[in-house]
Amino acid sequence: MSEGEDFFAAISGSRQLVEGRYRYYRDDHILRFRVARETNDRLDPAVSPERFRASLDYRLQPEHGLGFEAGIDYRDSRYDGIAIPRTEKLLTLVGGISYAFRNDWSVILDYRLSDNESNDPDFTYDRQVFSLGAVRIF
Repeated sequence: MSEGEDFFAAISGSRQLVEGRYRYYRDDHILRFRVARETNDRLDPAVSPERFRASLDYRLQPEHGLGFEAGIDYRDSRYDGIAIPRTEKLLTLVGGISYAFRNDWSVILDYRLSDNESNDPDFTYDRQVFSLGAVRIF
């Protein structure tokens, strides 16, 4: 074993993911739905959750001009193999606006609000993230 390999030993094992996705496109409108089931069997049970996830996202993305996005994401995680089993329920709301210029540049303002509820107070949190960026399409 070379130096540093033991750092990742806890995550060795397996991960199975079954996922379904649906996308609907019409003109400048995009609707996406995703549902997933994940099973982890890692060396360290603390990184081996059973998870269910579902998300719904709507985006208006015109070639030029103002666009927006709104979405919701839910994840239920269960860590049954640890000394005190832990559950987590993460809910994330997403909102964003964008402006696409005629010269292939876009400006994007994004907001994410996350609320993670857990039976272990160390894993209960709220998070707010604002992002501002610029993108050029080649």
